[in-house]
Amino acid sequence: MTDNWEEEQERKAIADRDALLRELQLEDDFVGIMTTVPGRRFVWAMLDKFGIFAHNFDESHAAMSYHEGRRSVGLYLMDYIQKTCPHLYHTMAQENAIKTEV
Repeated sequence: MTDNWEEEQERKAIADRDALLRELQLEDDFVGIMTTVPGRRFVWAMLDKFGIFAHNFDESHAAMSYHEGRRSVGLYLMDYIQKTCPHLYHTMAQENAIKTEV
């Protein structure tokens, strides 16, 4: 019984390590995207498309649910930015503020 328990613990430890490595790789990939001007432009466009900067009130409950669902994805992306590279969000916002003023 101990052998099975130890084997299960070892498999769990390996799975946890692999999951952590995948998450770290994903974070590194995302920071790589955010360090480029085209990458920040794309991410800003996605935040805008997902409606995080808009008011989503609608008299239709179905339409409002749809918009809030999209906004939820945008908020997840915004949270991921704040988790991985918050300093680049400020850069991205400045770059896009300049373009809207022209």
